[in-house]
Amino acid sequence: MTAVVVATRVAWMEITTLLIRAIDRRAVQRARRVDWRQRAVSSWAGFRGAVSLAAALAVPLTTRSGAAFPDRNLIIFVVSAVILVTVLVQGSTLPLVVRWARMPEDVAHANELQLARGRSAEAALDALPRVADEVGVSPQLLSRLQKEYEEHAALVTANPDGPANKAAEQHDLVRRVRLGVLEHRRRAVTELRDQNRIDDIVLRELQSEMDLEEVQLLDTVDTE
Repeated sequence: MTAVVVATRVAWMEITTLLIRAIDRRAVQRARRVDWRQRAVSSWAGFRGAVSLAAALAVPLTTRSGAAFPDRNLIIFVVSAVILVTVLVQGSTLPLVVRWARMPEDVAHANELQLARGRSAEAALDALPRVADEVGVSPQLLSRLQKEYEEHAALVTANPDGPANKAAEQHDLVRRVRLGVLEHRRRAVTELRDQNRIDDIVLRELQSEMDLEEVQLLDTVDTE
């Protein structure tokens, strides 16, 4: 029975694939096609489970006439056996099937992420002069902000054909450097207070500024 279930799923996967390819010949559909090895993984991953068991248990105990529902226990037994065998056999051998199928690496997510990061960096650079003019920042501050955004854009667009997380790794390095420098800044202003060159009010004001900067740097980690 289990073999019939597995064979039926494999046959259904192949038949529906052939029908879709025969009906839909668009380029976008052809780009989504995979070979028979990858389809075999989808077929083998079709375990039976809670839904099948729930359907079997939903069979009523009696018919409308009050007689016992015929072969209800047999239905539950067969479904339970199929679930047990598919979970144990297919589940334990699925990693082997995946390796046999030589599944290609999925780069679609990485490419889309790279595209979105690059586009957002370009939008930021394009909007910066207009937003700065509306806010009324000084040319010196605008120059510094533009340099920061240009550096960010360079990190995002660096090595587009390299590892997908290259830009994220470089951004993380910059963040870690800034956090390390921030700690030295804290020590420097604390030493000035200890030397009575600044008072506690100035110290707390500077510490508040640095605390805000640290929160912004750490928040970058949580949102990535």
